[in-house]
Amino acid sequence: MEILCIGHAAYDLTFPVHEFPIENFKYEIHESIEGVGGPAANASYLLAKWGVKVGFCGIFGEDFYGTKLAEELTDIGVNLSLAKTLNSYKTPLSIILVNKKNGSRTIINRKDQMKQLIFDIDSIVDLKPKIILYDGHEPKLTKKCIEVCKDAQLIFDAGSYRENIDELIFAADYLIASERFINQFISKMNIVSDMDDKYEIAIHRLKSLTKGKVIVTLGEKGLMYEESGAIKKMDAIRTNTVDSTGAGDIFHGAFAYGLLKEYELESSLLLAQAAASLSVEKYGSSKSIPTLELVINKLKGMNLVDMK
Repeated sequence: MEILCIGHAAYDLTFPVHEFPIENFKYEIHESIEGVGGPAANASYLLAKWGVKVGFCGIFGEDFYGTKLAEELTDIGVNLSLAKTLNSYKTPLSIILVNKKNGSRTIINRKDQMKQLIFDIDSIVDLKPKIILYDGHEPKLTKKCIEVCKDAQLIFDAGSYRENIDELIFAADYLIASERFINQFISKMNIVSDMDDKYEIAIHRLKSLTKGKVIVTLGEKGLMYEESGAIKKMDAIRTNTVDSTGAGDIFHGAFAYGLLKEYELESSLLLAQAAASLSVEKYGSSKSIPTLELVINKLKGMNLVDMK
């Protein structure tokens, strides 16, 4: 196994609507998009689609949507030998309403009570993943994997700030924080300054908590990252956004691909930006993942042609 993705899987039902619904009214739509969702699951889907030997480690319910998740991930080529199916667990379900006028999303998540995955750690050690991408949804298992897979490079998809994740932050070779995460961290640390300065201060604070590099994704505002003590900025790639669902997950999966192929940090970030920018031009999360060829062609159009 080249890459192991540990964390959350959900099933996404996306409904494009002409306007945000009014309460106690009936609407008719003519299309819907269904498919794999959840940070780690979406990242594993992209990596399998791009030809990587990838596994997903997480929980499915023994129900209709759990079966659908397992089928779609298996069909694309994701190794599910480390996934568990529990009959006492309802597979998370996301209902996503996308306003076709402005691309805004309204998401209703059905989540069962948190279940912690218990697993024979030797099964993971035997697979010897080169990279582990984790989203923080399985903290106990993730910490154990970090302890025993000492040669693996670690990517933390930090979507939101939670208590008791300091060990996950510290271990990361690449901490990729969302705008939501960084704003929660700013509030927790009581950082007061202009917004750009807040982000820079927060990145330096996070850098003091982790052994690796810190990257902050800011959606249409691009991203910021730390390298050799300096804070650098990268503009977002202009695109026609219709649905941003899963764009962050796709970014992380593509970044992991760049790391696997030993690209320079800037090149991996550009690859991830390009993949995410193409995904938001379509509805859905996993269903919007572009082919590697399409992403490479976009990068060639940006005069970045040294990727394979």
